[in-house]
Amino acid sequence: MADEVLNQYLAALHAGKLRLPTQDELDAELSRRSLAAFVKRHWDTLEPTTVLEWAWYHDLLCRGAEKIARRELRGLVINVPPGSLKSVIISVCYSCWKWLPGDDGADCGGIGFTLAKGVCDP
Repeated sequence: MADEVLNQYLAALHAGKLRLPTQDELDAELSRRSLAAFVKRHWDTLEPTTVLEWAWYHDLLCRGAEKIARRELRGLVINVPPGSLKSVIISVCYSCWKWLPGDDGADCGGIGFTLAKGVCDP
């Protein structure tokens, strides 16, 4: 069954009925799915004179924010030193990422509001 579907797909692709996505389309889809990919892709627009030095904790920060966006996590405490990009990633990039097409936009107020609401509510 899987071979038959693959053969049909390849035949349609070779006949010109289907096309492979462009690199820009692939990058855009990855940016919609991953906050880390979004930050890396758009860093030059946000900070054109600053080189992005990505570290392991940036991945953790982005994964935590993604879990909040998917409502898998209710609160997130971020303890990293100043200059670690936490404000840029969370306050700026997260909000922009949430506004991308295909998202319900339920948390467009920003992750800080989501965190404060979840922690401070009785």
